[in-house]
Amino acid sequence: MQGTSPAQPQSIMIIRHAEKPAGTIQGNNLYGAIDKHSLTPMGWQRAGALCVLFAAQGAPVRQGVVTPTAIFASGVEHDSTKSLRPEETVVPVAALLNGVAESSFLPGPPPSSLVVPLNGGYTLGNERDLVKAVLALTGNVLIAWQHQNIPAITQQIIQQAQVSNPDDIPSQWPDGRFDMVFVFTRSSAGYTFAQVPQLLLPGDSSKPFPA
Repeated sequence: MQGTSPAQPQSIMIIRHAEKPAGTIQGNNLYGAIDKHSLTPMGWQRAGALCVLFAAQGAPVRQGVVTPTAIFASGVEHDSTKSLRPEETVVPVAALLNGVAESSFLPGPPPSSLVVPLNGGYTLGNERDLVKAVLALTGNVLIAWQHQNIPAITQQIIQQAQVSNPDDIPSQWPDGRFDMVFVFTRSSAGYTFAQVPQLLLPGDSSKPFPA
């Protein structure tokens, strides 16, 4: 475990990608075509609603949730996962913050000259390097990832930085939940972890995940 340094972000926020296909509910890409690797219509609703949290003007909508200055989403790696959902989940936020069309991001890599960059260069299983890159930044960082590997991200934050309350961090992200933000906020004692409910769509829960 290492201590915080001036080069580390003030806030690291982690979300699961939005709703995915299940049963007869199909995924649709940005242009509406059926795509099993994309978000469902409800997932796209959540992706748009996340702008309320992360691109709000003025005071934060939820305590601890702030506007990101950099965004990361797990990229597509054809030999392991073809999921577009993490990137799709944050495209509306990135588009709004950068003043560009959502179609600027998908398909293909994000534009290189963005005020708030969207980095899709880290793939599932590459959480160690992801966290190393995140901790080299300043400002506020938003990460969108697959839920089964979010605990790997939190463990890397514990290992690579100082966290004052590591026992409060859940060891798993529940399979049926898409409605939470994990927030690491920096202070003089290091990072403090908190769970912040999104409360954006009908059915979203304020119940925290068990630690």
